[in-house]
Amino acid sequence: AAFFLGASLVSFLVTPWLFRRRGRRVGFLCGVSFGLLGSVLGFCAILFRSPVVLISATGWFGAAVGIGFYLRFAALEVADEAWAERAVALVVTGGCIAAFAGPESAEATRGMFGDDEEYEFLGVFVLTGVFSIANGVFTCLVHFPSNNSSNLRGEKSASNYDDDDKIGYWQRIRPIVRKRHFSIPVLISAMSWIIMALPMSVLRIAMHQVGFTSRQSLIAIEFHFLGMYSPGFFSGIWIAKYGPRWVCMGASLIFLLAFACLQSANGADEESSDIVPWVLGMVVIGVGWNFAFSASTVGLTRSYACSHPECKSLIQAVNEGLTFLFAGALICCASFIYQAGGEGLEGWWTVNWVVMGFIILFSLVLLLDVGLEQTETETPVNEKWSPPSKAYS
Repeated sequence: AAFFLGASLVSFLVTPWLFRRRGRRVGFLCGVSFGLLGSVLGFCAILFRSPVVLISATGWFGAAVGIGFYLRFAALEVADEAWAERAVALVVTGGCIAAFAGPESAEATRGMFGDDEEYEFLGVFVLTGVFSIANGVFTCLVHFPSNNSSNLRGEKSASNYDDDDKIGYWQRIRPIVRKRHFSIPVLISAMSWIIMALPMSVLRIAMHQVGFTSRQSLIAIEFHFLGMYSPGFFSGIWIAKYGPRWVCMGASLIFLLAFACLQSANGADEESSDIVPWVLGMVVIGVGWNFAFSASTVGLTRSYACSHPECKSLIQAVNEGLTFLFAGALICCASFIYQAGGEGLEGWWTVNWVVMGFIILFSLVLLLDVGLEQTETETPVNEKWSPPSKAYS
């Protein structure tokens, strides 16, 4: 809960003015500092056995990730317009390294400071600090467009903003956020997170309770992360070719396939026990998340790219804040849903049926978007979820 609350709050309260006034590099370095603060607090929480400090550390980690996810928007500004969709997807593929490096390094550093169970996870927070420093180094190596050059993308220079501008900008985005060109991508983004993260949140607990080892559940979560990020090598090409909406429709079919795999999972103690349905289902649901999340990001840019480019910072901030707020609220309920089903396989199947409900809702939102577009005769072509080759011609 604290993680998603931190990500949501930083999107609403910090990023709208931070990126606009200080630029991308300073903004991302600020996110790095949040991650370092989370590492220090987490280390202290374990050292002094303080749950409150640990929750606070989790919130700062969420804030760091909330800012880090803006890298996909920064990719749109760095890359040429013809490469925009691919740039968004390729940035997400960076998680392919984290898919294995994160869980394996966390497992390797357990007990770094001795065999005492109280200090078992101290090394994990030391490692997150090292990763944050490395993130800051790589951020400094990237050439981001300056605030003044952002005029090429339609935004005013940061030096031209004053308090009256802030009020004017919030008033200017109100009609934008009320349109479906904004609301549909936000809903798709939030639901893709919910569909992906609900089973992920209880995966290792469920696998442990049905007899699988810690190493087997770790393998399942690692391949899930790989499924989340590896499609970026080709999903951007498909978004550019077919448009965000068709890619999201493909994601809904992928989610259905994932549900079938996860629902067929069995316990390790049963005669037909097999880890394959667990791993395959988590990989497939990760692929669906990648398609939906990347496509919704590209779709969101259509809400401001041509008619309201000067509002991009605020639109991006509202999108991120709402996505993490909605997704976080549902993901916080994952353990309660799991326990309500009776834990074990019964709890796991209950979580999957809740996910199925969101898959249906995900599909209905897309169908609603198609129906509403048919009734709108004055919608600019560049604001539709049509392929970019048509949208920008």
